[in-house]
Amino acid sequence: MAKEYGDKSIVTLDPVTHIRMRPGMYVGEPGTGAMYHDCIYILMKEVIDNAVDEFGQGFGKRIEVTVNYDSGEVSVRDYGRGIPLGKVVDCVSQMNTGGKYDNENYQFSAGMNGVGTKAVNALSEFFEVRSFRDGLLGAVAVRIMNPVFEGQTKIKFVMNDMRADLVAEMKKEIEAALHRSPSETDRLIAKIEETGKIRSQLNTIKKQARERSQAVSVRVPQLKDSKNHLRLDRINKKTGKPEGDDTMIFLTEGKSAGGTLGNARDALNQAVFFLRGKPLNTCGVGKEVLYKNEEFFNLIKTLDVDESLEHLRYGKIIFATDADVDGLHIRMLLATFFMRFYRQLVTDGRVFILETPLFRVRNKKEQYY
Repeated sequence: MAKEYGDKSIVTLDPVTHIRMRPGMYVGEPGTGAMYHDCIYILMKEVIDNAVDEFGQGFGKRIEVTVNYDSGEVSVRDYGRGIPLGKVVDCVSQMNTGGKYDNENYQFSAGMNGVGTKAVNALSEFFEVRSFRDGLLGAVAVRIMNPVFEGQTKIKFVMNDMRADLVAEMKKEIEAALHRSPSETDRLIAKIEETGKIRSQLNTIKKQARERSQAVSVRVPQLKDSKNHLRLDRINKKTGKPEGDDTMIFLTEGKSAGGTLGNARDALNQAVFFLRGKPLNTCGVGKEVLYKNEEFFNLIKTLDVDESLEHLRYGKIIFATDADVDGLHIRMLLATFFMRFYRQLVTDGRVFILETPLFRVRNKKEQYY
């Protein structure tokens, strides 16, 4: 029987208790640590953001992040101004306390609400703050009033009247810094060369992908295509949905298992893609591996999601595997593939699971699946 609901039922929690009772409001879902948005990484990010804010203001030579995998401890240090000593405790324990509510100390900052480090403190098994007030000046910072950029993304600076002098001065300072630190310069050169090799390899892979795309664009052997396809750029005036929103593609286990679906499908709106046994386990692999895997390469081209999800050719993507252990395993491998590389299709409600087996009912005149 429910207790009486009265004045004593209303509870006011102190901030720390509220954070611990409702952590999702502050740092998101707990998760398992497998995804970048799980709260363990958000907790780290909250502290790192503060270091980046200080660095971004031109204070500090570097940021150090140390992870001890044995103890599970993470330490973050910037070499900036440090939290004012008289306010250290308040800044990491009192909600809505911070120095970023105006533009006097931080013109640009990721931290804004005076909440982050308090949540980290409340949810950590062990939390320690050391404030070093050494005021070391490190990073090169350029502040320009009313800057002009090309486009909203602010990638290209277009104030040409001052650009040449600015670039020349930056070049001079960077060259001087590199000569002062030859060991760091050697590391930087090695990193640039390594990045260049990686870029070259990716360009080669993309070239191979384009060549293979031309070879399979006419016909994918594993596909029984539908006549109609999804067009996200065209809206049906009657339904208010994109044209072809009712189209679908079934991902089945081979031609024998998918034979019934292939014969029973509505050829106008239903396509069938025949998998060749168990697909590659994509957990932990990079996207470049997909271009070398014929199974997933053909599937990506069939869905036409290589360049953009806006080109998706079917309204629904349906896993139609057998109702046995192998079928469940294939289903999990497909789910891993989509969650890892095309998560947006899942969150947009485009990916489905068909609960097999299907049954056929027929008489002399008609049959239904």
